[in-house]
Amino acid sequence: MPVCLKAVARCALAAALLSAAGCGVATARVRGKVTHGGKAVVYGSVALADRTGAIHSADIDPDGNYQIDGVPPGPVKFAVVSPNPEGHRAPGDDRVKAGRSSLADPREQTPSAREKHETPGKPRPAAGAWFPIPAKYNRPDSSGLAGEVSGKETVIDIDLK
Repeated sequence: MPVCLKAVARCALAAALLSAAGCGVATARVRGKVTHGGKAVVYGSVALADRTGAIHSADIDPDGNYQIDGVPPGPVKFAVVSPNPEGHRAPGDDRVKAGRSSLADPREQTPSAREKHETPGKPRPAAGAWFPIPAKYNRPDSSGLAGEVSGKETVIDIDLK
């Protein structure tokens, strides 16, 4: 094989290996702060649907911050979920509205039982810091929250009105 063809073959092989390793796909970090009525949302999670429909998510920290890695560039739609960290149901629980039983999940009936079923490592907010947010923000396709991801890091603060 002539020297020139060997070099082309090596370059093609290197390009194929880089693509297979995921190096050819550019992704970004998306971070920001979630607020409602000027106050930080102190508990829950942010999910976003990227341009392909894939869902990416991250927890909200006690200061209202979130960070999601590996998001491809392009338009995104957000959802914010903030369940009561104490496991108590807020007035107007969705199960009651839907006509389903209002009986609590047995795992939620005692504090020690609730603790066994929580996500480990997720920090709880300070007592009295959590507040409910409107249910309309629970789904990316109906929340009205959107943004554009570009570059290696995109800051998108989410203000729930």
